[in-house]
Amino acid sequence: DQLLFVMLRRVLDFGSRQSSLSRALIMGPGTCYTPNNIVVTQKRNLFRPQKHRFNEEKHDCLEPFMSEKSFERHFETVYLEGYKKLNTLVQGTPYLDFSEIHRVVHLSAGHQGDIEIFNAAADIRNHQIFFDTLVPWDYTNAEKALSKNTRRELYVQFGGLEMFKLEFMRQAKEFRGSGWLWLINRDSHLEIMATHNNATPEVLDERIVPIFCLDLWEHSFVDDYGANIEAYVDSFWHVLNWETVEERCMFARRMMLFLTDRSES
Repeated sequence: DQLLFVMLRRVLDFGSRQSSLSRALIMGPGTCYTPNNIVVTQKRNLFRPQKHRFNEEKHDCLEPFMSEKSFERHFETVYLEGYKKLNTLVQGTPYLDFSEIHRVVHLSAGHQGDIEIFNAAADIRNHQIFFDTLVPWDYTNAEKALSKNTRRELYVQFGGLEMFKLEFMRQAKEFRGSGWLWLINRDSHLEIMATHNNATPEVLDERIVPIFCLDLWEHSFVDDYGANIEAYVDSFWHVLNWETVEERCMFARRMMLFLTDRSES
């Protein structure tokens, strides 16, 4: 059972896949900067970005959802630079022993003295999930990708896919401040959840599995949409990888069955 749990959790560790471009942008393989700006060689791999389903070397890869300017700012300046910060912060700490960012998020969340590490790791983790679900415009189709089980879950909780989209839109438009809007599976029920700043639903309960999230920090939409959140969300549906949504919904169902069996044994 423990082996199954580990294997299931690894499905969510999107950070294990790395790209050559992202690796080069971070600081080069096997090195990082200490607080004194001294380059040192790590005994293990640094935290690195995963591979994506879009060609990150082409900054127009997510147009028209995300313009070249927005992609450079959001993906490279915000997301990739975050890895540099985290790799610096974990020097000389027990977090060097972990290769999975979501474990750093979980552990640092419970230690007030590690708030800076938590913020850096959680920011990366949220962006991992966000970018892992993005594909070129209309690359996937919800009608074809979603299974009967997932459609049934959407119907039970929201009245169907289109009603879910309307509710997601409503909550995105009402959101204030900086943060994220999520579709999660909590204890076998789909739910829309808003989190502020770098908060992530994974640390709230082991029975929460994130399905996807929308970045509602200003840097993610202001250059392309201004304050028009409705247009931003409408575009998001065209680049959301519905195949990944289905994979995560299926994973969540299996995870909940495992956790239920474990609690009853």
